[in-house]
Amino acid sequence: MQLNLQRLRNISRKKMLAGVLILGMIVSVVALNMFRGKKQEGILVNTVKAEIKPIQDNVFASGRVRLCAKQEFYTFTGTTVKELNVSPGDRVSKGQVLGLLEKGLGSAA
Repeated sequence: MQLNLQRLRNISRKKMLAGVLILGMIVSVVALNMFRGKKQEGILVNTVKAEIKPIQDNVFASGRVRLCAKQEFYTFTGTTVKELNVSPGDRVSKGQVLGLLEKGLGSAA
């Protein structure tokens, strides 16, 4: 027991004061965090009622328009084209005569 008392007396006052200050700071930080944790502060938000409104279907964009479908036709007869009434890039309508073929034999061997 006396040995323990002698060790305590040998510790300098500066070291003792530093230890007490560090311990006090730790206790105060823990107490401050506990005090802050008890507050229940929320985040302020604004709410609105949902409404039904029409949706606009307009789309505005810039760019190039490219051909997405190309129509080609072939004839399986042994004739040649006599007259061509359209050129590449022309607009055609349903039932329009695009060209005339020469009359051939029309019979297969």
